[in-house]
Amino acid sequence: MHEYVTNAIVLGRSPRGEWNLAADLLTEELGRIEARVVGGARLLSKFSRHLDPGNRCLVRLVAKNAMTLTDIGAHDRRMHSSSDRTAAARMLESIFLLRALLPRYAPDAALWSYLDTTRPDPAEILSILGYDPRHARCGACGNIPVACFALADHVFACAACGVQFPEDEVVLLA
Repeated sequence: MHEYVTNAIVLGRSPRGEWNLAADLLTEELGRIEARVVGGARLLSKFSRHLDPGNRCLVRLVAKNAMTLTDIGAHDRRMHSSSDRTAAARMLESIFLLRALLPRYAPDAALWSYLDTTRPDPAEILSILGYDPRHARCGACGNIPVACFALADHVFACAACGVQFPEDEVVLLA
């Protein structure tokens, strides 16, 4: 059994059974992980207010058969503290992008440093992950500049070609 105390950014959560949750976390030391949250779906759970997407937390994780979130604290409600709707939308797009592209258990110090110091921008995240939109051409027609990134195909697209992709599989780079 191993115990980890690390900083994390909440990427999402989903129900697991009647009272439990699975938290999708991007941690500083372990990279992206999924952690079981026992009793996290209960109405008075100490975890529920901390597990909103975009929150930055200090977490204690125990790895035995599966990774389990045992304690959480010192959170920064970044996405919810901003009254700027554009910043909140960029945060949600960035979280969507991170969930789609990041592999599990692959820490990335440059990505963590970027996310820890500034409000995330999908174009900058793509650049850190090796998909630099500044040097990209549209995958369909070859035009410059690109306006979006299609997650299913891992291809950039211009504004005219971007409408060919399903809306829920595209991240806008404006």
